[in-house]
Amino acid sequence: HKYIADIKFLKNDYAGAIKEYDYAEKAGANDAVLFNNRGKSKMNTNDLAGAKVDFDKAIQRDASYSRAFLNRGTAKFMLKDYSGAVDDLEKAKSAEGETPEMLTMLGVANYSLGKKEAARAYLDKALNAGVKDSKALLYGGYLRFEAKDYKGALEALTAAEHAGEKEDGLYLIRGKSYYQLKEYTAA
Repeated sequence: HKYIADIKFLKNDYAGAIKEYDYAEKAGANDAVLFNNRGKSKMNTNDLAGAKVDFDKAIQRDASYSRAFLNRGTAKFMLKDYSGAVDDLEKAKSAEGETPEMLTMLGVANYSLGKKEAARAYLDKALNAGVKDSKALLYGGYLRFEAKDYKGALEALTAAEHAGEKEDGLYLIRGKSYYQLKEYTAA
């Protein structure tokens, strides 16, 4: 069943993969990859709590499995458990590398936790890598404004708006940035 589950997983048939991983577990399969892949399948079907349980099982079976830490960190991020997400993503970072998506999650999570210095470092890397996530752009713009980088704030906030961000603070900080740059007609 695990072989069939893996094929379904690779073909993005996540519901079918979950069913086959369940059969494989009942038949005695008990390895970290099974639980990681079933967790990833559950995450892709929006069963975030179930996904987290499976990622926990994967990590219990192999505490060095960086992909399981990355996936559990992603699930925790989606569940707005930002502290847990940061812990897991930091563990995964050295083995998995700093992907733009990981940098975005670390930046947004740290911002949400009030850790602005860490947030700025991650969001600057993410934005420099071309990330188009509206929250990353928004928070990056706020942090650039606080650092008196008004031009950088304007670029990030305008990009956030184009990415669909509608938070009121975006317009306020963008107006203040224009004012600081003495571009009064734009503000």
